[in-house]
Amino acid sequence: MVTNKLNLPQALVNFANSRDKREYTENRYSVTELGNPTREIQLTRLHRSEIQEDVADMVMALFGTAAHKILEENADENAETKFEVQVGEDTIVGISDLITEDAIEDYKFTTVSKVQKKDFSDWRDQGLRYAWLNYLKTGDIKRKLRFHIFMRDWSKLKSNAISGYPSSPLFTWEYDISDYD
Repeated sequence: MVTNKLNLPQALVNFANSRDKREYTENRYSVTELGNPTREIQLTRLHRSEIQEDVADMVMALFGTAAHKILEENADENAETKFEVQVGEDTIVGISDLITEDAIEDYKFTTVSKVQKKDFSDWRDQGLRYAWLNYLKTGDIKRKLRFHIFMRDWSKLKSNAISGYPSSPLFTWEYDISDYD
């Protein structure tokens, strides 16, 4: 259920209502959803119709969606690879942003503080799930994850004045996949 407490333009309301229209199906999970705790997945599925979100809370998602679309339209290769793989009784689905010859790549939109903390474990886990699905679907083993990170609150002034502050609004983080991942 989408609310509009700030009476924002109808185009934003329409965008908010267009997001995530999928119906939850038993034994069918998205790569992103699998990053959540099991209890959260169960409760979200059980109480989906009771969950409220306000349009104002989705403004950053609008920018991320727009940027993903632009990047997808301008990719040279394998943009938006869709996966649907049967694993036992479950189906795992997802859309990888980009698969190159050597890597699973993803675009992320976040804050400067996430990059400064260098805690990318949630993204690593998501990337490893895509690498696994890619292997199950194609037999191709990818040995690298590459995340192109756009920092929406980056400041050129701060980059020149604060030690340890990112020097650019775009940061690329790479992770080498080992046999133990």
